[in-house]
Amino acid sequence: MSESRTPRLLRILFPSVYRELLELRSAEQVAPEPAGEKTPIAEQPEPSPPQVEQSNPPDAVPELIELADHLTHLAADPDSITADTVRFLAERVTEVLELCEAEAFDDDGAVDLARHMVVGTRPSPGPGRTDAIAATVRVGYTWRGLLVRPQEVIAYADTADDQGA
Repeated sequence: MSESRTPRLLRILFPSVYRELLELRSAEQVAPEPAGEKTPIAEQPEPSPPQVEQSNPPDAVPELIELADHLTHLAADPDSITADTVRFLAERVTEVLELCEAEAFDDDGAVDLARHMVVGTRPSPGPGRTDAIAATVRVGYTWRGLLVRPQEVIAYADTADDQGA
């Protein structure tokens, strides 16, 4: 049985969101074991069929579906892609990330290697600017306080002349 195009696009374009949705779905289906002593297998009652619980999907699902619709439309007509279209899609992705409790950050000031990945350097414009963030290449993301992706930055560095070389 072949997979439909929209879920495949979601899985390819948003693998972490797709995995999270799968984890949420499986977590809802697995009931936790009760605390205390376990009943021997011989004394356990016959298992009842699983009950389907009526619940709503995570808030991100309708947003991702709408986004998938836009991407499917663009894939069918690549000539329709404009800067405005890309900006619109980027805004929608940001909104969906917020629904998933992912927060973007764009720090300035000193480089903190626990939060920043230095991907390049440029000469320091003056004293006290060495090891400071000169520019952001990609914003960083946290989820529930955990670092998901560090902010990718260009940092100021001493030049050979400044170091007395």
